[in-house]
Amino acid sequence: MRYFLTLLILLLIAFAPSLAQSSEEVYIQIKGLVDSSQWDKAQTELDRVLSRNPNDATLQLYQNFVWIGKADLAYSNRKFLTAYGYYEKVFKAWPSHPGVRNRYLELRAKEDLKDLQEEPKTTAIVKEERGVKIPPQNPTGSGSSKAVFIFDPSLQETSARVKFEYDKLLKSIEEAKKNVVTKNNIQVTESFNPKFLWLGIAGLSILSLINTFLLIRK
Repeated sequence: MRYFLTLLILLLIAFAPSLAQSSEEVYIQIKGLVDSSQWDKAQTELDRVLSRNPNDATLQLYQNFVWIGKADLAYSNRKFLTAYGYYEKVFKAWPSHPGVRNRYLELRAKEDLKDLQEEPKTTAIVKEERGVKIPPQNPTGSGSSKAVFIFDPSLQETSARVKFEYDKLLKSIEEAKKNVVTKNNIQVTESFNPKFLWLGIAGLSILSLINTFLLIRK
């Protein structure tokens, strides 16, 4: 009997370094998975080793880190009910953690706690016809009105031509006003033709009309 006990003690002493090395390798592996945010793989490895050693403090710490990572991920994806479950587990084991405590209390205070679906992205419907672009309509029917600018090549060409004629008329009017001659120290002003004034007013009206069509407000 004494011989058997001695042999058992010698075997334990011989295998103790290898067992310690194996545990250290497990810690390093799980820590690497946690640091790289591979929560599912880390959880799988933790389930395997915790089933054999559920009271290991280091493994329990890594388990809390995995729960926090999964909770934060679920919270960012609007899965509030799932996130609450993970935060609750961590809060029971680590109630002094400030971030977990605040998030846990926030979710617990919500009356209708559930996992929300991701909001569908509105596809912009753009109609292109002769340079005309129409933005997507507001589905709720609310919101501030937006100005829609229509860019039509033909209208741009017309506007440029009218502007050119208008500038030409203004130049003629200015030259007519300055066409003053001085003779024998007497200032003589040539007669001014009123038709230039009316042409200028007509050109200005046409330009204003074109600009009105170019700018359409909803």
